[in-house]
Amino acid sequence: MKDGSEASFKIVELNSFRDVVHLDFPLVAGNDGSRASHLAERLTMTKAALRQCQEQLAQTIEQSNDKINSLESHIQQLNGACDELKGKCMQGDADLKSAIAEASSRHSEAMDAARQ
Repeated sequence: MKDGSEASFKIVELNSFRDVVHLDFPLVAGNDGSRASHLAERLTMTKAALRQCQEQLAQTIEQSNDKINSLESHIQQLNGACDELKGKCMQGDADLKSAIAEASSRHSEAMDAARQ
C-alpha cells in the first residue's frame, strides 16, 4: 500500500452457486500523525467514559449505603416492637394461666360446696 494502491479486507462465502461477500473493509494507509491523533481521540473518549462510570458507581454506592442504613434503622424499630409484643404476650399468657388456675380453684370449691 506504500505505492498508493488500494487494498481491502473481505470475508467471502464460497458456495457452488456464487461467491457471497459478507464483509468488505477498505484499508487505507495512514501516517503516524493520523494514527496518533486517532488513538489520542479514542483514549480521551475512553477516559471520559471511565470517569462517567466511576461517578455513576460512586452515586450508586452512596444510594445503596443510604438504603442500607435506612433498612437497618427500620429493622431495629421492628425488633423493638417485636420484643415489646413478646413481653405483652408472655404477660398475657401468665395472666391467662393465673385466671385459669383461679377459676379452676373456684370451680373446685363450688363443686366441693355443692357436694356437701
